[in-house]
Amino acid sequence: MESTTIKVLEDGTLVLPEELRESLEQTPEISISWNEELIVIHRQPQPETGGNIPPDDKNQQLLETQQKLARLKQIIPILEQQIQAQLTINN
Repeated sequence: MESTTIKVLEDGTLVLPEELRESLEQTPEISISWNEELIVIHRQPQPETGGNIPPDDKNQQLLETQQKLARLKQIIPILEQQIQAQLTINN
């Protein structure tokens, strides 16, 4: 999976990288899910290939994973200075 930053024009148009546009040439539809922090664009399976997990279920799984990751971000990291200070106090 690749990741990049894209521009959003004033009219709401998304400027997709050429490689992504080319990969979407044979894709008749995509689905999109979003919340406050995450936008998921999912390629709809071709009728002849189908898919193991329906796109809406995959999107829901991705959103749930994103929510779990967001909760992890809420954990305050321990700074090296705090560790050094604690070691100094204990010694």
